[in-house]
Amino acid sequence: MWSPFYGYYYIKTPTIYDSMETKVVENYLEGISGMIKNAEGSYSFDGEFLSLQLMNVKNFDSWSSNDYSREKVNYIAIVTSKRTDNPKIMDMLLGFARHLQLPLEEED
Repeated sequence: MWSPFYGYYYIKTPTIYDSMETKVVENYLEGISGMIKNAEGSYSFDGEFLSLQLMNVKNFDSWSSNDYSREKVNYIAIVTSKRTDNPKIMDMLLGFARHLQLPLEEED
C-alpha cells in the first residue's frame, strides 16, 4: 500500500509455517527505550508515529490485527510517518529486524 504520508513495512518469517516465540519478540520490544505496549501484540513509540502489530497469520497477503497469538509470531506489520525527521525510528526498526535475523521490507 502506498501513501504520501505513511511508510508501510513488515517483517515476516520465511514461510507461513515458520514462527518466533511471541514472548521473545515482546521482551525485545519492551527493552527499547520509548517503546509503549498499547495492547496484546500492539506497540507504539513515544513522541513519534509508529505502530507495530505482532501477528500469527494464516496468509501473508490477507491478515488482520486480530491475528495476535500469545504463543507465536510470523508477521509484524509496521506503519510509520514518512514525515518523521527522526532517523532513530528507522535505525530502531532495522536493529529489530537484525535481532530477529529477518529482513525489514517495505510494502508495495
